[in-house]
Amino acid sequence: AVRMAAQRLFYRTSEGVPYFLKNQLKISSAEIGLVSMIPNAVQVPALKAAMRQLKEKGKIRAIWFKCRQPGASTLASALIWNRVSMFDGMYAFIVAQDRGTVEHLFNIHNLFYKTMVSGLCRPKRYHTKGFEMVLGDVGDDEDASNELDSRLLTAEAKNLHLGTGRTLHCLHLSELCRYPTSDPIKESLLPACSDAPGTVRIMESTAHFGQGADYFRYMCEVAMSGKSEYEYHFMEWWRLKKYAIPLERGEKLKLDVAERHYIKEYGMSLENIKWRRKMIQELEGDEDSFKLSYPTNYEEAWITKQTSAFPQDRLMEIHSMLRPPIKRFRIEAGQMYEHPQGEFWVWHMPQLNKVYDIGADVGEGHVDGDPSTAQVLERGSNIQCAEYRGF
Repeated sequence: AVRMAAQRLFYRTSEGVPYFLKNQLKISSAEIGLVSMIPNAVQVPALKAAMRQLKEKGKIRAIWFKCRQPGASTLASALIWNRVSMFDGMYAFIVAQDRGTVEHLFNIHNLFYKTMVSGLCRPKRYHTKGFEMVLGDVGDDEDASNELDSRLLTAEAKNLHLGTGRTLHCLHLSELCRYPTSDPIKESLLPACSDAPGTVRIMESTAHFGQGADYFRYMCEVAMSGKSEYEYHFMEWWRLKKYAIPLERGEKLKLDVAERHYIKEYGMSLENIKWRRKMIQELEGDEDSFKLSYPTNYEEAWITKQTSAFPQDRLMEIHSMLRPPIKRFRIEAGQMYEHPQGEFWVWHMPQLNKVYDIGADVGEGHVDGDPSTAQVLERGSNIQCAEYRGF
């Protein structure tokens, strides 16, 4: 009993969680039978970042922008199950876009429970198939409320209100872009979340132009700017072995401009390029659909034929040449002053003997994605000297 208690205490720590995943949790895989929860190549950086947060800040706040099936939901489930099974009185709420995915995520947690070492976590005293699980003293009345019980509840995105009845310690929003609306998240769900040490909040999604996309993109961009307690992490598809096809003996690939860019800039292999070609072919040559599911960076996922007036391959090539401004300024009440987060970016300071042209595009001013922009170009050379982008 003493040894088991010491093990539980260790598994609660940032140093112990990775051992908990490896030694206590089993998952289904492409292989026959169950395998240990050993993080794959894209899960490892996300897990390390989460453990650093847990060690330095005492809690996990993560935004994961992902490709198809990198194991993000499995990793999020493992981190939340660690909290639910190793602590008393934890309340976890898991949300997915449809009933089938809800049941799948619940079954992941249920499998964790079934395959853990007996006695390490409290016994299951209440269980609703595919919906709810309560860990507590078996002798208790299942209808009675016990503050020491740990509870895990799963629900569809259309039923977000189910998680707001009590304080939430762990929250997992899966495939957030596909939600029918994000209003209940902001109005009810997040206000119900505890900010105490040991709590976990993870939002993850692939790119999708559903009703939840605007909120997910906003949360990603705020996290990337460093203005949020959430940390952004991009899960790269080409790091996974399943997204590569071996070349035949003597086979050579003739690469186009975009493919050469992907190899040079992102470290893709020829095997990745071969798999990418095969997938685009299966999508009837629709490269935009491929980029939605398997983007190489954040920006690429949201560029579609409907929103881009320029060749996407050329945009990606130019994007790799971008460099940060030498100064940034903020403009308020007719005054301009230097500010590290300013919306006016300057690459070349003005010179008295130069002539400059300014082109502007006035947006509607919506903070969810319709800013006004202006470009300052040096006349004659067309060198971009400055840019304004703001609301």
